[in-house]
Amino acid sequence: MATVYLAQASTTAGFRQQFALKCLRKDLRTDRVARALFNQEAALAGLIRHPNCLAALDRCELDGEAYIVMELVEAVSLKHVLRHFARRNASLSLELIARVMLDALAGVAAIHDASDQRGRHLGIVHQDLSVQNLLLTNAGITRVSDLGSACVRRWPMVTEPGLLIGTLNYVAPERLTGSGRADPRSDLYSLGVVMWELFTGQHLVPSGGTIQATIRTIHESNARRPSDYRPVPPSLEEVCMRSLNKDPDKRYQTAVEFRQDLRIALLESDIVEYDDGALQHTMLVAGAGPRPSLNGTVAEFVLAERRSAPPPVG
Repeated sequence: MATVYLAQASTTAGFRQQFALKCLRKDLRTDRVARALFNQEAALAGLIRHPNCLAALDRCELDGEAYIVMELVEAVSLKHVLRHFARRNASLSLELIARVMLDALAGVAAIHDASDQRGRHLGIVHQDLSVQNLLLTNAGITRVSDLGSACVRRWPMVTEPGLLIGTLNYVAPERLTGSGRADPRSDLYSLGVVMWELFTGQHLVPSGGTIQATIRTIHESNARRPSDYRPVPPSLEEVCMRSLNKDPDKRYQTAVEFRQDLRIALLESDIVEYDDGALQHTMLVAGAGPRPSLNGTVAEFVLAERRSAPPPVG
């Protein structure tokens, strides 16, 4: 719904700082729902301060156009990371997947537990967790981004009841029936899809079909076990499969519970979240060559994307 620009603020003393400046697309500025979601995103991102969440610093208007001033992070999405490895016919290391998932779950827990300035629990559900909205930064930290599709139980609904928001391939089955109202467990299902795709390098729900076919796949198809694609420790695989249970009551109930079980599974499997050396080894296996730092790793993702992007038109 928005366009993001690189912006720089300068002071008379010569101090300069760069930001990400997000503004609503021109064709949506008169759309009531789009404007409401954009304003809600600014309010929510300004309330959440957590190392694994992307923060908003300010909201402003100029000539009738609304802007969100976001912190600038050097990062690539997990979608780009998966594409990078797929091109090299390589898999992400279990250490990298561990770090990504632990970070993502910590960020989602912060979103679900967020309160307003009066300390009242807001009941935020992200609604659009996917490999596109999880960012891997230069520091090797995963950040949760894009609260533009979130619902807030304490606030009035921005969209019409039953309107589905989010990336369909990552939507929990229960959101496709009845009112479609999301709760934290539907976010955890989406993270389960992300985890499954990080393990396998495949799409759990293939893209390209009709909406009806995709919905039927989500309802009727059961996920194959990640170990069908690559060696995965049983305890780690069980965590992934539980998060993908179609029955919300049999799924993880909170991000904290999901994260705790993941940590236990990692300990049982003798897997630790990666450090610089482990990630460099992962990149070496992927064919990118050794890198002196995490900055180089993320730069490799960025350069690979730029080389493959079509030339600009006009």
